[in-house]
Amino acid sequence: MATAFTTPAWLDLDAALACPRPSEHALAEPAGDELVVVHRRSGESFRLNPTAALVWRALDDADSVDDVVGQLAESFDVDRDRATDDVLSLVSFWAAHRLLADTPDIGDA
Repeated sequence: MATAFTTPAWLDLDAALACPRPSEHALAEPAGDELVVVHRRSGESFRLNPTAALVWRALDDADSVDDVVGQLAESFDVDRDRATDDVLSLVSFWAAHRLLADTPDIGDA
């Protein structure tokens, strides 16, 4: 599930992981049990598989990344270490692509 990328210099990863929320510029539309997320300003789109879709939806209600990890571990019956790796990878990727709130918007960085 992990995608290799270089974290941009402008990204404050600690802040993005504290209690991430989807950006107001990220529009998520259901596609079966998946989601398609489009950044409204850049036009970039991302198709989220069921695991990633659960994580994306959980960001709206979670108080922390740990809450999201718990939901993922329970929903997919995986151990917390695996769920933690998956959630951190997804959140880092989304933050790098400016899909989360409190990351600079297109043109700001």
